[in-house]
Amino acid sequence: MGMDDVGVGIVRFFCQYPSGQEARVITIGLDEADIPGQWLDLQTCPSGTWIKAFKQSITAKLGTGDDDALHNVIFYCSSDANGRSGLGVELDGTGDPRTQTKDTAQCPFSMVACGATARIAPFAGRKGDDTAINHVFLACCFSDV
Repeated sequence: MGMDDVGVGIVRFFCQYPSGQEARVITIGLDEADIPGQWLDLQTCPSGTWIKAFKQSITAKLGTGDDDALHNVIFYCSSDANGRSGLGVELDGTGDPRTQTKDTAQCPFSMVACGATARIAPFAGRKGDDTAINHVFLACCFSDV
């Protein structure tokens, strides 16, 4: 039996208020004890900007092959504090070059990301084909700083 590719297993967001004060940490995905791998370096938007859009790369179900589902998600920061001037800095994502989607999901004018959720397949271990996170969704909120 070969290796079972998992893809992205956990995404963690470190939130803060516009004042710079830390808010809560949002963790979506599987329990860290259930999956192999290590954390990537922290990727942050420049001060005074927020996540405004993202692009995710997902391998579709392969049938009898080894599925890994989400293997890259690239976030884009707003170019201003209010989410009104389009996209600014592109964050690195996982660096996985496979099947990048051409579509970028973007929060509407004057909105930035304020929450996240994901579609997750439970860890099956040696019993099955693990995919971990299959899809990420962002919630958008009005930003008027």
